[in-house]
Amino acid sequence: MRRYTIVVNGRNVVLDVRELESDRFEVLYGDRQIDVQLVDDTDLPEAAITPVMTKAMGIAPVAPPPPPSPTNTGSVAPVPVARPAVTNTATITVSKSLTAPMPGVITSIEVSVGQQVKRGQTLVNLEAMKMINAIRAPRDTVVSEILVSAQQQVAFGDELMKFEEPAK
Repeated sequence: MRRYTIVVNGRNVVLDVRELESDRFEVLYGDRQIDVQLVDDTDLPEAAITPVMTKAMGIAPVAPPPPPSPTNTGSVAPVPVARPAVTNTATITVSKSLTAPMPGVITSIEVSVGQQVKRGQTLVNLEAMKMINAIRAPRDTVVSEILVSAQQQVAFGDELMKFEEPAK
């Protein structure tokens, strides 16, 4: 079991989560028990981080803002942000392949073509920087094609295997 403390609307909330299966969880919230089933697990792109350049890096710093004046009180009006129109439809994209998360050497392949795998099951082992990294299934699926072999060097983003949807 794992305990999470999160803040919701400024209030601390404690959640105890027990993994029952790779896609089923029991969540305890106060005196309530909630059964949860994970339907999809998708990595979302992270926000881009822009470094701040300083004079020490050979870049001139940004000019400071002008001092307050009768017409410039120092407060800045909020800038309107364009938001996409909200619709009642959703598009869910499920990747049909597994790519290398880092460069390295494939040390072993733990599955075969046609094998049904569960989310979290080890598919391949990849050695990078003298460490073996288990590359796991992102969801329940069926392996349709294996594109690498043991002892093969791979680069970041290289396709390792392809998936097909499991029969229901």
